[in-house]
Amino acid sequence: FIIYEVRDTMKSAPKADRKSSGVQLRVYFSMFISIGLSWFFGFIMVFFDSGSVIYRICLLIFTITTPIQGFLLFVSYCCNLKILGFWIRLFANVFPFLYRWE
Repeated sequence: FIIYEVRDTMKSAPKADRKSSGVQLRVYFSMFISIGLSWFFGFIMVFFDSGSVIYRICLLIFTITTPIQGFLLFVSYCCNLKILGFWIRLFANVFPFLYRWE
């Protein structure tokens, strides 16, 4: 379903936006992998005893990959040029030196 929606959206996009749509598709795919990988190891942990080595390895991977989800979401939605340009324009009145980055 998700792949169909993304493909349908990319078909209707103008040619100039298709390149950025490809970048967005890569971001969404990496977020899907990050979230899926994390919860895959969280799900696998249920099937092993808490003292086993496999349980501890899955717990370690789950513990490391879960915070990466938040970081990936922050980077993909808050650290792009469109959002940074918005913040620069917003604060440029207070800090005039920000106009040179606009």
